[in-house]
Amino acid sequence: MSSAISHELRTPIARLRFALEMLAETDDAGERERLWRMMEADLDELDGLIDSSLAYARFEREQPELHLSAVEIAPWLEEQVEASRLLARKLELQVDNSALPPLLRVKLDRKSMPYAITNLLRNAIKYAMARVRVSAE
Repeated sequence: MSSAISHELRTPIARLRFALEMLAETDDAGERERLWRMMEADLDELDGLIDSSLAYARFEREQPELHLSAVEIAPWLEEQVEASRLLARKLELQVDNSALPPLLRVKLDRKSMPYAITNLLRNAIKYAMARVRVSAE
């Protein structure tokens, strides 16, 4: 379990480091504000990861309970990919939702599903040479 936890914590920590480096190098107020919001989101993600880690420990003792809620999938997926854009560095990171019906809503667990997407993206970014394309249908 500790291996899985450390693996999950690395992504927001890496994004925080990159954002801090970029923050130190820019004087543009708009860019500084954008980076600040990204860092706040990463700190929220770290809090969520800690909560999830405690939940996983509980899952070992009892059956997990999903908390499903309906979300419009296209913007949700774009938001998840955007959160990992900093890690992609020079890679082209694309989202293709063209196969989805307009305004499609799906039920998902808002706590666990982002971790699944982030894990897939982290692995794709690690092994991609030029581009990562995320599509949904």
